[in-house]
Amino acid sequence: MASYIFFRINRKLEINEKVVEELSILKDLSELPEGFLPGSLLHFEDVCRVEFAFETEVEEKVLDRTQGRVVVKLRRVIKTVPIIFFDRFIAFDKTNCLSEDIKRAYDFVSERIVSDIVLEGIRFDTSILKKIVDQAEGILKAEVKPKKRGKRVRADKISITDRFDVASTEDWLSFSDEPLEAIKVRVPGLEQEARVGFNKFGVVTTSNRNFSDEMYLRTLKYIVEQIIHPYVTDSSYQQTLVGFWGD
Repeated sequence: MASYIFFRINRKLEINEKVVEELSILKDLSELPEGFLPGSLLHFEDVCRVEFAFETEVEEKVLDRTQGRVVVKLRRVIKTVPIIFFDRFIAFDKTNCLSEDIKRAYDFVSERIVSDIVLEGIRFDTSILKKIVDQAEGILKAEVKPKKRGKRVRADKISITDRFDVASTEDWLSFSDEPLEAIKVRVPGLEQEARVGFNKFGVVTTSNRNFSDEMYLRTLKYIVEQIIHPYVTDSSYQQTLVGFWGD
């Protein structure tokens, strides 16, 4: 399962081999260099994917036989964060990354590529999640946060799942008018069926493990063009990063 967070950049960026070379990690002479990973650029139509890489130090326990004990030493490693560029949007692949790794990639893009504008983080509120549900070919999962009604207090959160379509279940009929916090749907309009999750924090997940790199990019391009761009309004952007790196 792959997970992504999206930002609006209000500009079409041209990320090509020349840009990757100019901002290559190999050209950064600092103590702990960072930059694009040479040879990592992948194009699909007007979408491109490139890996941001940075060197960092990690602690590891090793056996010191001369001292007869286990000691902690620092070891330098290269970590990477895949970044996908769309027309006026950008996504960070957080699948195998720590929050601080994504933050570092975000800072690199903000400072080195779009230093004159603010990256606006995208979230999906209940109204947007319901629009996605209305257009989906099937609802596989829905997380609902019921409201209090009179003296009756329902559970804090209800998770409704179905292999075929949640919409046919009694729970969905009972709670479909309640606020949605997360959904997983079959996305229409693609050559291969794509199962995609959206949550209120703006995290998008794709569950198709057999997808090629091109199919992942095709799916993300569809999400940007058919869901994020038309559905997400200015009120769904957050201007700060506080709390954005959560799941």
